[in-house]
Amino acid sequence: MRVISLWQPFASLIFVGAKTYETRPMRFPTKLKGERIALHATAKFTPDSMMKPDLIALCEELFGVGFRHSLTRSAILGTVRLKQCHATDDLRDEIDMRNLLAGDWTPGRFAWELTDINSLTQAVPAKGKQGWWSHDDEPLTFEIINEDKRK
Repeated sequence: MRVISLWQPFASLIFVGAKTYETRPMRFPTKLKGERIALHATAKFTPDSMMKPDLIALCEELFGVGFRHSLTRSAILGTVRLKQCHATDDLRDEIDMRNLLAGDWTPGRFAWELTDINSLTQAVPAKGKQGWWSHDDEPLTFEIINEDKRK
């Protein structure tokens, strides 16, 4: 299975339903459209300089005040399906505040629309890599996160 790594808290924000778009400087590979991929939380946490006060408040609301220390790192957290790739310019005025806070929506970037978000029943420890990489060691066991649970 193809995997991409994200810094925390951005990886966990996906699995609580606050983030349904992953913003990146590039499109995802066309061959992955509609495919299920795994999301990995890196060992490093997002630098404080990149954490705006509103994002910190959202994370404290969703994960608690000690979220910087409690969120899982260096592990695959779950899987998603890559539905569509959008230019951030096309969506920025239409998306909800949580997605705005949890992404970089500056002009010229891309928003990967994520669907079929499934959290692993147990995070799978993994070192991770930059860019796309593969996880083939063991099958991933996940639970489907329904709409009621993510709100």
